[in-house]
Amino acid sequence: MEKEAKEMWTIDELVAMTESVQHKEIMWAGKALDVQWCELTEAEEPKMNLPDDSAPSEEQTEYYKKLAGERVLAMIEKANTKEFFANPKSDRTKLFLSQIL
Repeated sequence: MEKEAKEMWTIDELVAMTESVQHKEIMWAGKALDVQWCELTEAEEPKMNLPDDSAPSEEQTEYYKKLAGERVLAMIEKANTKEFFANPKSDRTKLFLSQIL
């Protein structure tokens, strides 16, 4: 039986993902919502103490939900910051950025 060759990400491709803003339109409550995010580098990942292995599963689940929420927020905030500086939407913002950068 032949093994199927798997494609692997290169380090350059992975690094590029942390620098690019990704977009997706999702439907929420019957309306379109444009979401943007950036992958995080290890240094940007939220830091939290792991729950004790003896903690009840409900407590562990709540911890991981909170960690996931923190990670999603960090990814969105990174993308919003990159987009703000790279592609300002209003003329006023463009003028402001041209004066301070």
